[in-house]
Amino acid sequence: MKYQYNYSFLNEWLKANPEIPKGEILQALGAKSNNRFKAWVRCEGPMPVLSMLRLCNAYQIPRSEEHTSELQSPLIIS
Repeated sequence: MKYQYNYSFLNEWLKANPEIPKGEILQALGAKSNNRFKAWVRCEGPMPVLSMLRLCNAYQIPRSEEHTSELQSPLIIS
């Protein structure tokens, strides 16, 4: 199974869910560094797969089973 990271997803998801506190999101990601989180939001590098899966599980975000141009999923599984 191959995972591809959708770089812009996190930024778009944060804009769509402004009511969720950043601290709660950091906890769901298993991240301790606010700077690392900001770097992921700015698309400076991919999130670790484990962090992406934690975010998807914590907020019931579907993972795409096929490649799509729509920005609906943080993970594209092929």
